[in-house]
Amino acid sequence: MKPNEHLFRCLDIIKADKTLSEDTLIIMFVEYARLVTEQSRSSEWVYVKDKKPNEYGRYEVYREKCGKQYYETWNNTGWAYNNNDITHWRPIKSPYIR
Repeated sequence: MKPNEHLFRCLDIIKADKTLSEDTLIIMFVEYARLVTEQSRSSEWVYVKDKKPNEYGRYEVYREKCGKQYYETWNNTGWAYNNNDITHWRPIKSPYIR
């Protein structure tokens, strides 16, 4: 079950079952809050020399010389542009839960 499905299932149970104990409801709300926080948190930066992306695609990168963040394409062998200037990368993650 995907995290989003788990969240919706948790809410459905809370709404449907009026006989749940207060302790059970608290546990469910805590779990719900934990999952929402995990999904909305941005991913951590990865140092280029420590690890390269595993798959082709667009990533958010940090360029050291100009001190800015950009979106750049990883082509499985290197960055499409500014390959020597990129020091950190991270996957692009939507700030909204879908």
